[in-house]
Amino acid sequence: MYRHDNGIKRFEFNDDVNNMLVVFVGTGIGGAFIFNGSLYRGSSFYAGEIGHILVSNKGEFGSSPKDSTFENTASRTAIVKSIIADIKDDKKNPLHDVIKTRGKIKSKALAHAVESNNKIAIKHVNRACTAIGSVFGSITTLTNLDTIVLGGGVVEAMGDYVLPLIEESFHNSVLPEPGKNVKLVVTKLGDDAALYGAVGLSDEFMN
Repeated sequence: MYRHDNGIKRFEFNDDVNNMLVVFVGTGIGGAFIFNGSLYRGSSFYAGEIGHILVSNKGEFGSSPKDSTFENTASRTAIVKSIIADIKDDKKNPLHDVIKTRGKIKSKALAHAVESNNKIAIKHVNRACTAIGSVFGSITTLTNLDTIVLGGGVVEAMGDYVLPLIEESFHNSVLPEPGKNVKLVVTKLGDDAALYGAVGLSDEFMN
């Protein structure tokens, strides 16, 4: 995720960002931080593994290893797994045919299901959004971020749908003072952020 974060910071925000979290939601969930304008790597270069935060299946922070991780709650993989469990006996659900013909439900098919008012898809996407916003709220309360940037397949496929839900959950979860001026945005660079970030990291290590 460092390349994504560095690319977004430099080429999307022109380095004009202080405390930022970048999170990509797709097959898994990856994250990275900018603190005080600089990429934060942590003591052993492992910072940003947001997908492994323990949360409950309601999107609240967990206290036991038996609780699910953030990635196992809100990634596309987790959403699809929940959908499959719900529709296994419902052969009339259009997503049943998607699984049968393609073997999996990718982000675009998931977005199409939501657009088509597929109630099962909407239920599990909404639940994931609640978890995402809740985790963002807790992290912002702890770190006092000013910007949160979202990317990844799920967000690219249906950003207009998921962003308002994430924002609502975020504001329900964060303390008012650190949360009031936070910008939640969808990256315009998409997966190309990694390419732009590689340029930034190359310059960093060359200098």
